[in-house]
Amino acid sequence: MTMPSRVRRTRTAFALAVLTGAGAVQAQTPQGTAFTYQGRLTDARLPAEGTFDFQFRLFDAVAGGSQSGPTVARDDVVVANGLFTVRLDFGAAFAGSQRFLDVGVRPGASAGGYTSLAPRQELTPGPASLWSAAAPWSGVSGKPAGFADDTDDDALGALSCAPSQVAKWNGAAWACAPDANSGGTVTSVATGAGLTGGPVTGTGTLAVAAAGITTVLIAPQAVTSPKIAGGAVGLAQINTAQVQARVSGACTAGQYLRGINADGSVVCEAVFVPPAVTTADDPVNQVGEDTSIAIGADGLPVVSYHDATAGALKFLRCGNPACSAGNIAVTVDDPAAVVGIDTSIAVPADGLPVISYHDASAGALKVAKCANAFCSVSTRTFVDDPAVNVVGRGSSLAIGADGLPVVSYNDTTAGTLKVVKCGNAACSNANTITVVDDPIGAVDYGTAIAVGADGLPVVSYHDRTAGVLKVAHCGTPACSAGNVLTVVDDPVSAGVLAGAYSSIAIGADGVPVVSYLGQFATDLSLKAAKCANATCTGTSTVTVLATDLGSTGQVVIGADGLPLVTFYSSFIEGLRVAKCGNAACSAGNVLTSLDSLAPGSGIVGFDSAVVLGADGLPVISYGTSLGTLKVTKCSTHSCR
Repeated sequence: MTMPSRVRRTRTAFALAVLTGAGAVQAQTPQGTAFTYQGRLTDARLPAEGTFDFQFRLFDAVAGGSQSGPTVARDDVVVANGLFTVRLDFGAAFAGSQRFLDVGVRPGASAGGYTSLAPRQELTPGPASLWSAAAPWSGVSGKPAGFADDTDDDALGALSCAPSQVAKWNGAAWACAPDANSGGTVTSVATGAGLTGGPVTGTGTLAVAAAGITTVLIAPQAVTSPKIAGGAVGLAQINTAQVQARVSGACTAGQYLRGINADGSVVCEAVFVPPAVTTADDPVNQVGEDTSIAIGADGLPVVSYHDATAGALKFLRCGNPACSAGNIAVTVDDPAAVVGIDTSIAVPADGLPVISYHDASAGALKVAKCANAFCSVSTRTFVDDPAVNVVGRGSSLAIGADGLPVVSYNDTTAGTLKVVKCGNAACSNANTITVVDDPIGAVDYGTAIAVGADGLPVVSYHDRTAGVLKVAHCGTPACSAGNVLTVVDDPVSAGVLAGAYSSIAIGADGVPVVSYLGQFATDLSLKAAKCANATCTGTSTVTVLATDLGSTGQVVIGADGLPLVTFYSSFIEGLRVAKCGNAACSAGNVLTSLDSLAPGSGIVGFDSAVVLGADGLPVISYGTSLGTLKVTKCSTHSCR
């Protein structure tokens, strides 16, 4: 075959044509790696004459690529009439892939560089047959029986088997197949301890025998298995639908173990403990009206209330969280007049209770500051005592962000809402009194005050003339400027009123919630209003909690973040609570009866007040028609 190629240079231009490139092959004699190469060299398109030096290299591509084997030089090769013959040997450079011969030439008398002749010459099957020296037979007769002749079968040269495979005759041709003995020389697998199904000499199955995996007692309470690694079987490996996981977790105090889940976790439920109902104060006098409750610095409840017989203000320090023992009752103010009406109590940071109340004889607002935790000694101050007006009814006291008391109340004569910001802890000096709302008509039926998340007071109250519930968000800690007044509930029906005897608390979200009598002139329903925002502007969410109401009590935000409202129920003539199902009391509300007497025996639950105890559970104070002060300690967040 002839593949002409030319390369031009500045002075001399050589061209090469391949004439032949194969040597004779003898059937019985193994070949070496050398072969004969013949070519035709032209110089300036004329047959070359003389001696020339040649340099031969093998590549795996016609251009570029990688060199295979060594560089072979042949010096002083005689070229006659353009023809030359050389013997080349590149060793084991032929492995069945294409090879291209790169030829360089220079005059024989020159010591300069070689002129590379392009293109490279492809070496076709004649020289490439040298790869047969690597074939897996000796070159002698060895074809399996059944071949048409007895010559070597070169079909093996086309096979390329994967690792762990060998060439095998399948009866018609050579093909790759797994090496049956590549893994060793195992001829039999015996049946070991704990197994069944062996021995296996060809194919077969071994399985774990019944009771094949056993355990051994190493020491008391220390069991191990000789056939399973320690820690190999855990919760992730067992089927919890069939195997009970190890019990994890525990129930807290006041709960019992109701069940165990498949994954070992426990199911707990609160132990039912009936509310602890206690008669906290039962003197000869008629006591228990206008109650208010707080938690002292020692974690025990303290209660302020009115002694109607003596016309006095009383204080009770409970001896335990349920007020069931060790209670101490003292008279805080008894000026031989009528005092202690509409009480409200709070405990500031100094741990000494402070109480606001109405002095009916003087028509004034008074504050008592306890000098000790038992309030056996106190300082009593006329905080607001105008010459003509009757003030102080419906008082409500809270501790401001500065630690000083702030009190909301009614001016009954003027029909206004007033707030006093105390100048010291006893409200005995530098007080600031502000008329917050003076509508055309009257503000009455009680007030309620709380301090918002912004540190400013928020007051709920009833506008009797308009028949609406209103909320005042103060613009300063003393409510002296910037107050925002909002109508929260306006039934807009003839003879229907809203907002009497309100109570206010700040929700976990910082937004007030108010409980109140919703239809004072008709069925006395208990309602709740959740403000739209912290200032109570916008549209509030209004919900009826109960329709069997006689008088409302107080709202508190439970430890679970949901409101709870205490109230007197005319239906049972006793104390009930409404536990809200959500923060707005708009769904899931539950009513629970806590205390009542036999029909005709009297009524209980009026003038109730509620606070969260040190354990986060509600504690409720209230009065009875029998003239006693009672306290109920709930055992759950909902008092159920």
